[in-house]
Formats: sequence, structure tokens, C-alpha cells
Amino acid sequence: MPIYTKKGDKGTTKIIRQTKSKISKDSLIIEVLGELDMLTSYLGVVKSVSESEDLNNRIAKIQIRLFTIGSITAGAKLPFPKEFTTDLEMQIDQMEKILPKLANFVIPGGSVVASHLHYARTLARLLERRMVALSSYMKIKSTVLMFLNRLSDYLFTLARNENFRVGIDEQIWVFEKR
Repeated sequence: MPIYTKKGDKGTTKIIRQTKSKISKDSLIIEVLGELDMLTSYLGVVKSVSESEDLNNRIAKIQIRLFTIGSITAGAKLPFPKEFTTDLEMQIDQMEKILPKLANFVIPGGSVVASHLHYARTLARLLERRMVALSSYMKIKSTVLMFLNRLSDYLFTLARNENFRVGIDEQIWVFEKR
């Protein structure tokens, strides 16, 4: 059986939420689903360059939760508990106990893995903005919005933790006076 169906060749698609009618592939909901796919896929890139089993397990859990958000956004009646966000918060708190305190902005970079995590953070922020825009047109679970807001903080902290773990100092932003 081929992977292609040819049903979307005219720029429309179907999702669970729209069981009978087709929607345009440039609709906001399809954009959000695409952003979810982009972030989930990019986290796969992070796992491919990481040699840390712990980090890869953390990212795999996030990918599963992003798939759940995608299913919910498409119309599946699935739960998305607040505990998913509190889990991120607890992990952030644990990492921050060992990381140097922040007094300035951090310039994204460092190790290859940390750099990829910083980029994933920007994709998470983009996804969050698009999901907030979608929430103006349809009901989005508050727990999903909360999770997406915390996810970028989590990815930022993972990047900092990765640089710390491998002994790379963070580059701190300092205003350049001329």
C-alpha cells in the first residue's frame, strides 16, 4: 500500500474534528499541527546527536506528549493532565539547583546538543504562539497552553544543563557600548 493517497492534491485535508468536510491546508489548525510536527521531528534530531540516555529519554517523553497535543488539536477526546506541566516544572527545578544562577540573558549555543536544544526552544515558542492564535477560534485545553508555555523553559534549561554537563561555559549577553 503506498503512503500517498492523492486526496490532498487540491490543497485540502481532513482531520478528526472535520469528519465530513475538508479544510484548506493553509488553515490555522493545519499550521498548528504542522508546527507540532516540526517541533516533534526536530526533537528527533536532538536525540540523534545526543549520547545521553537520560536526555534522550526526557525528549522521547516530550515527543509522546506533543503527539497527544496534536491528536487533541485534531479533535481526539484525550486527556492532557496538569501533571504533565508539573513534571516539567519539577525537572526544571532539579536542574536549576546545580546550574549557575542567571543574571543575564544567555546567547544560544555551546555544545552541538545544547545548540539544537536552543533551536528546539524557539520552535516551541513558535508553536505556543500559533496555538494561542488558534485558541481565539476554538477551545484549546488550558493544560495544553500551560504545557507549551513551560516547554520552552524546559528546553532552555535542558540546553543549559547540557552545556554544564559537558563543561562548556555559557556565553552571557552583555550590552555592547560603542
